[in-house]
Amino acid sequence: MLFISRSLLPILYFQLFKKMSPFRLLSLPTLALKNVLLHIDFIDLLELSLASKKCEIYMKTCCLKIDSLHFHFRRIQLNSKSKSLEFDFNSVVDISACSRKVKGSRYDAWTKNYDESRIICIPTNFDEDIIAVFQHFWDLFQIKNLHYDVVGFTGVFLNNTMARLPSKLKSLEFGDYLSGNQDNIDTILNYYDISDNLKVFDEVSKIHEKMKKVNNLSLICLPSIPIEELIQLDCETIKLYWKENSAINAVRSLISNWKGNKTRLEHLEILASEDWNFDLVLEGMNAKPWNPRRRPSNYQKEDLNIDCTSYMDIEGDCQIASIGIRENRYLDFIVWF
Repeated sequence: MLFISRSLLPILYFQLFKKMSPFRLLSLPTLALKNVLLHIDFIDLLELSLASKKCEIYMKTCCLKIDSLHFHFRRIQLNSKSKSLEFDFNSVVDISACSRKVKGSRYDAWTKNYDESRIICIPTNFDEDIIAVFQHFWDLFQIKNLHYDVVGFTGVFLNNTMARLPSKLKSLEFGDYLSGNQDNIDTILNYYDISDNLKVFDEVSKIHEKMKKVNNLSLICLPSIPIEELIQLDCETIKLYWKENSAINAVRSLISNWKGNKTRLEHLEILASEDWNFDLVLEGMNAKPWNPRRRPSNYQKEDLNIDCTSYMDIEGDCQIASIGIRENRYLDFIVWF
């Protein structure tokens, strides 16, 4: 049996690989090229795609799949199961760094951080350049889910960007912090088709049709929303920030609607502007204390873990739901499936 000292291994590897001839990456068959590209991090994939038009075309033929792209107004994030990339337009940069061009747009101070999987740069024309980066990623990869977050920049987004992006989304967050511009809200929701998460950081005075069927909905509500519109919501999770004292009426109406109809509601959370009068909320509901034989002690979903041992239980159409107060301000209504 032959034993090789560990100290000799590097020498043997060197002797082996120095005899191998270099090869052209793009000469590989498509499947082999794809397997190589899958093991390259996003920063180098981006650099490779910008090396030449030929590189970009060959990469497109590999149909590389990406789990999600998050479009924020000052950065773009790519995510897959094993790697990620943040493309940042808003951080301090090394102004001595080189420039790059993406689809005709120039980016100065192009700085790569491999430890954080991040590229930082200065766009020369912001509105055009962020679209160019997005479009490059959109063309280069097969992206499963799109997420847009333009909170605080909604007006600019509406005027310059919205109609130039794909309209079918997994999640959308927008709003200009209580500007109360219902026309902007309607315009954005008329354009986009949102499947999963919708968060509106603005004063909402009516329920838009697109709000009714998303899986998870978060709204800042005004008391002018008619109850008849509110009970049309059929979402799994509903989070409302209620600006006035009519929150109790909204809660009771939503619970009454749940008791009388089959809905998808799993968790209703309402943050009121004042402390809750819990007795008034429960009035006439025949609520009972927690019975550990009938439902769990905690509600857990994703990063949420709510202790429901002190919550009161009510029944409706062969289901049990719990209702309780957190931190004096948050009212939870949780349906157990």
